[in-house]
Amino acid sequence: MPQSIARYITNEPARLILRLCKHWGHRFEVSFDDSQGEVWFDPVRCRMRVVDDGLDVVLEGPDTEGVRRMAPIFDNHIRRMNREPLSEPAWEHKDD
Repeated sequence: MPQSIARYITNEPARLILRLCKHWGHRFEVSFDDSQGEVWFDPVRCRMRVVDDGLDVVLEGPDTEGVRRMAPIFDNHIRRMNREPLSEPAWEHKDD
C-alpha cells in the first residue's frame, strides 16, 4: 500500500494529535489517546505517533496519487495547529 512518511520536530506532539483529531473529528472518523491518533480521510488513513523528538506521521491509502495529495494538506493543518513554527519535514514516499 502506498505511504508518505514524515517526522515533525516539536515539543508538543501529544497536544498536536489532540488538536488535529478534534478538528478533523467533525468530518471524519478519528481515534486518539495521549500517544497516538488516527484519522480516516477515506480512502487515505493518517496515523500519528508521539516519538522522543516530535511526531511521526504515516499517510497510507490504495493509490499513490491520493496519498501524496494528502501530504501538503496535512502539513498545512499541523502548521495552523502548532504554537511555534515547524521545520519542513522530509516526506518519504513509498509506492509499495
